[in-house]
Amino acid sequence: MKKSTVWTLSFLAMLTVLQFFSLPNYAQVGSSCAEAFLINQIPFSGTGATNCNNNNTFDSAALSACTGAEFGIEDYMDGNDFIIRFTTINAGCYTIQLYNLSANPEGAGIFLYENCPTDGGTCVAVNGSIVPFIKADLQANTEYYLVVSSPTTAPCTSFDFFINCPDEAPVNDICSGALPLSDTGTNNDATACDEPDEWAPNNLANPNSGEPCDGTSGWTTNHNGVWYVFNNAVEQDVTLNINNIVCTGSIGQSTLQFGVWSNTGTCDLSQETFYGCLVTTDNATFVLPNLPAGDFYLFVDGTAGSLCSWEFESEEVLCTPPNLESPNSNTTTLCVGESITLSANITEGSTPVSLELLENGVTVSVSNDPNVDELSFEISPTEDVSYQIIATNTCGISQKTFDIVMSTAGLNPPDVISTLDFCIGEPLSDIGAIPVSGGELTWYDSDPAIGSPTAIFTGENLTLSDFLDNTTLGTTNFWVVEGSGNCVSEAARITINITDGIESLLDYGQSVFCVDETNPVPNVSIESGTFSADNGLSINATTGEVDLSSAIPSQIYTITYELSGSCFQTATTTLQVESVNINPISSINIQEGMSVVFEVTATASSGETVGLVLSPNNLTPDITTTYEVIATTANGCSASTPAIAFVEEVPKNLIQFPKAFSPNEDGINDEFTAIISQQNTIRTGNLEIFNRWGKKIYETQDFTQGWNGLQSDGLQEATLGIYIYVLTLVFEDDTEELYNGTFTLIR
Repeated sequence: MKKSTVWTLSFLAMLTVLQFFSLPNYAQVGSSCAEAFLINQIPFSGTGATNCNNNNTFDSAALSACTGAEFGIEDYMDGNDFIIRFTTINAGCYTIQLYNLSANPEGAGIFLYENCPTDGGTCVAVNGSIVPFIKADLQANTEYYLVVSSPTTAPCTSFDFFINCPDEAPVNDICSGALPLSDTGTNNDATACDEPDEWAPNNLANPNSGEPCDGTSGWTTNHNGVWYVFNNAVEQDVTLNINNIVCTGSIGQSTLQFGVWSNTGTCDLSQETFYGCLVTTDNATFVLPNLPAGDFYLFVDGTAGSLCSWEFESEEVLCTPPNLESPNSNTTTLCVGESITLSANITEGSTPVSLELLENGVTVSVSNDPNVDELSFEISPTEDVSYQIIATNTCGISQKTFDIVMSTAGLNPPDVISTLDFCIGEPLSDIGAIPVSGGELTWYDSDPAIGSPTAIFTGENLTLSDFLDNTTLGTTNFWVVEGSGNCVSEAARITINITDGIESLLDYGQSVFCVDETNPVPNVSIESGTFSADNGLSINATTGEVDLSSAIPSQIYTITYELSGSCFQTATTTLQVESVNINPISSINIQEGMSVVFEVTATASSGETVGLVLSPNNLTPDITTTYEVIATTANGCSASTPAIAFVEEVPKNLIQFPKAFSPNEDGINDEFTAIISQQNTIRTGNLEIFNRWGKKIYETQDFTQGWNGLQSDGLQEATLGIYIYVLTLVFEDDTEELYNGTFTLIR
């Protein structure tokens, strides 16, 4: 490394530190959400903040939603509070670090909320330790409040603090963006979310020495580390010198932690082999004895969230990826038939191992000659294409991309009105075209795709009367193109008709409308005409809107649309309004269990067949029901009317007995049987028959079975005369009824 480079970089790093600590102290604010210290721009660094003499704005009850597992919230919320308010612009990982706390062994608690805590703000993150540090994924365009609270044992704390911006995080903030090991490095603006705490070696001993990372202590928690990769060509002792360490906001000394693992592409250090680590506060030499050949990860982290810069020196593994430059623009526009030469060369760094050319992501050429440091090629594309040139050496790759865009002027014709109609003798207006790509327009009176006609005009607006006579009926075509040379568009054609009559379209979309439909408005192809209607139909003369309420159903109306001027023909159409009539429906009375039958007739004014629907569709109602009868025609016109079915409840124990019966086997009234209207409501029954002297001559438990006139022995016929019946019934609801009376047996 050149000394001048080293000193320049060191000076820039020191300048960054001075800027961090040179911000003016701000006035004492932040005693409540209403008086919060406002941060207008992130990243932000501030010095000289304090919550001393602030009120105890919040207490454990108000902030109970924001409790850290490692400490009790009540340890902090009874001290003084300092409130900071800021609004994010970008979503991503934000880190908030308190530095240089006043002499206080318990540090301070920091609590991050979305919206003010006392207004029901949501807890986002919390931390409390000697080095308070928050890392959290925050939303974009959201207001946050940061509360810095003293513990109860130390009522106030002075501090400096820093809030980063995730959009300014370095590319090697994550493993997938790891950089080749180069001469300088920094973890400034590195984020802390998803930091691999479990990957740190902690108190693991160095594999070769058996000692901890610095001989006395292990690796502390990772806060904002960055990733590097390097290749060791052969097994050897690798020496990595770390110089000019400058850290911002560190706690105590400026301490850096370095660790080396194998690199098999996992990005998971717990799955890789650990080869050694170093914790240093000053210039140091990191020795990796007998490091095998292969690829490796180097993970670097500033302790306690320190933001640091440093320099690397290593003869064994330090190198620089090739610097690939090109005189060509990244995006070039070509017309069909044009060609271009693309070139790229290595202007700085070691000779590349290979130069590769890709077309739309597919390799088309590779050079592995180490003496080749330039690549050029000529192309004549016919469609949009993307080329990439990739230079590779052992330290990394460089890539240049060239996007070739074919000009739309060679593809799309100008915008024009394709057809124009003029009345014979009418003055001719100018015709125009609009270029789609900003190119020049050229007009022809014959198709330029056929032969090589001579242009008649150049520009956007053609004076039609200079090239066309309006006294003769007929059709004339003009063509217009955009561009010049090879970059000429297809031709757009404009057809001019000289006519003696033009008829406008007049269309209401349908010819039959329902009487209660929204008033229709017509479509016309030529505007500014006048509408009229016959037979008293009301119509808006300007818009053509028809007042359907003024129409007589079944009457056919003629609507006329007339345009001024002798060139236009009158357009007409017909329109009819349809109504539906339902004859009055009488209400009906039915007994429970009977079906509904309404006598309904409906007619349409147009004579269309009318379909009838009854709603609801339950035709055996249990209760009195109001139905809606809907009549609809094929045109969709409809009407409705109500109809009521009054339902009468049938008594459950409606029972009748005959006054006489004649058991003469003539098939008519041969048994004495009770007539029961609803047998399904009866659980049990008993029928007894007595003669006039009170002697029982017949009995049955089947209440549905009658008496056939025989004595109880079933052989002798009972004598003619008057008998007494007794019927006992027990119903499903456990009620019991007794029925008795007399009847006459005749033969």
